Amino acid sequence: MKIASNLPQQRACLDVIEEGIISGGYSGVLKAVYEDESLKQSVFEDVEKICPAHCILASGTSGIDLNVIGKNTRSQDRIVGAHFFSPAHVMPLMEIVRTEKTSKQVIFDLMTVGKTIKKVPILVGNCTGFAANRTFFPYELGAYIYSWLT
Repeated sequence: MKIASNLPQQRACLDVIEEGIISGGYSGVLKAVYEDESLKQSVFEDVEKICPAHCILASGTSGIDLNVIGKNTRSQDRIVGAHFFSPAHVMPLMEIVRTEKTSKQVIFDLMTVGKTIKKVPILVGNCTGFAANRTFFPYELGAYIYSWLT
């Protein structure tokens, strides 16, 4: 793994975020780290330790099972996916991915946040690729097959 040259600045940013969480200044945390299962689990475990009980724990993952990401947390009812599409400042769609344990209040709150930030939130289940990527997979597969045949 490559270490960023601006690590002190990144750490300072994380300290400010952590301070805001501890003081109760945040109602939700959206983690967006590399698509690495163990890294995502570790971040959720660390964040849960400092978050108040009402804090939503959201992942920006585009395909890792949320049950796997949150399996080591104590409050799995707060785990939800918040997947923005790229480029996020242009694409209005936002997938809100629920697990069987995600509370209705967490879903409602995240749907409200999505609308507030001018996104079109859609509620989807926790399955491979969620909704948009799952729909895209056959087209991508078709392109690969075509490239092999030509």
